[in-house]
Amino acid sequence: MRASESRRRFHAAVLAVALLYLLRLGAAPLFDVDEGAFSEATREMLSSGDWGHTTLNGTDRFDKPILVYWLQALSMALLGVNEWGARLPSALCVLAATVAAGRFAARRWGETTGALAVLVLGSCLGLLAIGRASTADGLLNALLIATGLSLWRFAENGERRSLHWAYFWCGLGLLAKGPVAVVVPGGALVLWSLCSDRGRTALRAAWAPLGWLIALAIALPWYLYALHRHGMAF
Repeated sequence: MRASESRRRFHAAVLAVALLYLLRLGAAPLFDVDEGAFSEATREMLSSGDWGHTTLNGTDRFDKPILVYWLQALSMALLGVNEWGARLPSALCVLAATVAAGRFAARRWGETTGALAVLVLGSCLGLLAIGRASTADGLLNALLIATGLSLWRFAENGERRSLHWAYFWCGLGLLAKGPVAVVVPGGALVLWSLCSDRGRTALRAAWAPLGWLIALAIALPWYLYALHRHGMAF
C-alpha cells in the first residue's frame, strides 16, 4: 500500500473519531450529579472572577484540583455557559490522546496500524462516555495516556528527554486529579520493569531530579496556595 493512501486512511480515522466526540456534543442536558457539580463550580468561578479556588452553591469545593476547572472556564468564556462549553475540554483531551496513541503506533507499525489504533481506542465506550462529559476523567485519562507513551519511549531507548516529558504530564495530572496521575503510570512501569529487567528501568525512571523538579514546578504552586488559603480544611 502506498504511503499516501495509508496516510489518508489515518486522517480519515481521526476525522471519524472526531465526529464521534464533537457531533451534537452540547445537545443533551447535563446528565448526572458530577457533570452538574463540575459545570456549576466552573460557572461560579467565572462569575466570581476567583480562579484560584472553586465553590459549589457558594460552599468551598475541594473535590478535585484546579486544572479541569481552568480548562472548562476558558471554554465557557469563549463559547458561553452551556453544555457545549462545559464538555468541549473533555472531548478535545480524549481526541488529542487518541491521535497521540495512533501516531505512536503508526511510527512503529505503519500508518494502517495507527489508523486502527485511533478507531479502536477512540470508539471505546468508556472513553466516549468520559470524552463527552464535563468531568475531570477525560483530562485525567489523556494525561495518563501521554505519560504512558512517554514512559514507553524511555523504556525503549533510555532517553532522558522522554522521561522528562513523562514527569511533565504527571505534573499536569497532579493538577487534574491528584496522586493517581503518578500511581497508575508509575505502577505500570514498575510491574513491567520487574518482569523485564529486574526493576532497573523503574529505578532509572525514579532517579530523575530534573523530572521531579518539572512535576513539582507545575503542580506545587497551586497546592501551596490552596493550603495557605484554606489551611487543614483543604
